[in-house]
Amino acid sequence: METGGKSGWVQRIRYRDGDHLGVDHFDNEQRYHVTMRRRHNLTGHTWGIADGLEIEVASGVVTVNRGCAVDGFGREIVVGRPLKAAITPRSGERYVNDVWLCYGRTTEGNCYWSEKPSLMVTDADPDRPPDPDEPPDLRDCDRKFGPHLPAPEDAKWPVFLARVTTERSGKAVPDTVHRRYVGVRAARVEHPGGRVAVLLHDTAEGRRRLVVQERLTAGGTARAPGSRPLLIVDDAEVVVPDRLVVRGELRVGAAGLRFTTPSPPQAAPGPGTVYRSEDGGYRDLRITLPDQGRAVIGAWSDEQEEFVPCLTVSADRTVTVDGTLVVRGRMEGYAAGGDDPVDEPGLPVAIATVLAGRPELLADVVEILKKVPDALARLRRQVCGRREPGTPRAVAVELAELEPAVLAEVAEILRREFPRALSILCNPVHGQGWPESEPES
Repeated sequence: METGGKSGWVQRIRYRDGDHLGVDHFDNEQRYHVTMRRRHNLTGHTWGIADGLEIEVASGVVTVNRGCAVDGFGREIVVGRPLKAAITPRSGERYVNDVWLCYGRTTEGNCYWSEKPSLMVTDADPDRPPDPDEPPDLRDCDRKFGPHLPAPEDAKWPVFLARVTTERSGKAVPDTVHRRYVGVRAARVEHPGGRVAVLLHDTAEGRRRLVVQERLTAGGTARAPGSRPLLIVDDAEVVVPDRLVVRGELRVGAAGLRFTTPSPPQAAPGPGTVYRSEDGGYRDLRITLPDQGRAVIGAWSDEQEEFVPCLTVSADRTVTVDGTLVVRGRMEGYAAGGDDPVDEPGLPVAIATVLAGRPELLADVVEILKKVPDALARLRRQVCGRREPGTPRAVAVELAELEPAVLAEVAEILRREFPRALSILCNPVHGQGWPESEPES
């Protein structure tokens, strides 16, 4: 019987009544089944460790416990009872060895082949990790072995088990991190129910891709054409069409976190979310806080040995700054969150006092007063028409009697353009007089 030999085709015995069967017929029958099984091991699977084969090292002896593996020829290597091999000692130095498992067969009497494996211990370079894909003692002609060829019986294809490091003290430590295990050789792995499948593609553009997809059904039973991807992984990106739940730590590299697809504005309360939205002509990156929620930016304090907040934004629209707030641009708006910019009863009088004591600030105020001619005329009569200007407080009282809207706009000018002036106002507001020596804003 030939299995990929001279004829190139798989052949098996054809039995007929009256045939005289000899030893060759039975040998060929066994060889057919052994060869086909080994071909299956390499066509539907990849070679490596299949089960067990745990390593123990004691007193310079390596013990490999029960298990099984498949070598690169598709031959099963079954360890039915522990195997042992000695490591050659080297006194006074640290040394490294690799342990390999090899297929073997011997005869027992005249009737049986015994497929008894053996261990191979080789010296290793401690500065280079083991390479289980490039075993030693492998013939160059066997490196491109394929399942279409019949497997040789006596050639070696070692399977890596462990690297053993022996210290100067004699203590030996095995490391099995670099083991090679058997795998599945397929472009599609499908669940028995047919609903979920894993697809492995090598695309025309040279990009490798893994797709986990769900087959669509109609009415819960009959299959409908088409499928829906659940996960797509290729050389450039990972795509999750629906929700992605991360129950551990999520780290983002140098490329950053990008929001490419806008979402509709949130219409109802929900959990805290970060999303992109296009609303009213603006492109927003929105952070939505849950009810009673807060967004807190802070740092770890070595002194307090705990997290300390720097900036806190609460769901009730309260923003809290714990520390120093430095503004390098303009601050616009009203203080205290109300519609009335004058948030203190004595503030108009205080502002008037500042203007009286700081004539250089009046240029901005004049532009505002031009919008209210009656107020401007009254100011000219009450203040500018005096031969001798009154005291700052007298001027303040007169200015405070002007249009309230004018003083409101004056207050906004000071808030926006002269923030330091507001801190100075506390002196006249509380009756402490005008600080003549205060430096200009």
